[in-house]
Amino acid sequence: MTQMAAGWYPDPEMAGTVRYWDGAAWTESAAPAPTQAPAGTISPVHAYRAISRLLAILGVLAMFGGIGLGFVASEAVSMFFLVGGFLSVGVGVLVWVLRPRVQRAG
Repeated sequence: MTQMAAGWYPDPEMAGTVRYWDGAAWTESAAPAPTQAPAGTISPVHAYRAISRLLAILGVLAMFGGIGLGFVASEAVSMFFLVGGFLSVGVGVLVWVLRPRVQRAG
């Protein structure tokens, strides 16, 4: 008969939980069973990356638009796009800096 290695396994007595097997017997340590995200969902880390990139790209485009509009539109319109672009890039960088960190095992 094969001995099970120590580790977390589905609790044989309580559905929806995992229990620690020490290699010889079940311990008192139990926890809710991990759940998987539904297919098609995005992790918070990837969402923060996508949002920060989008804000940075829109900001850079707005800044170039403001520079271009400076040649054909009023100064106020040009400044609106330049300031909006800088704010968008700044918020994008802030979102990137404050994004959740992924815990690495090991």
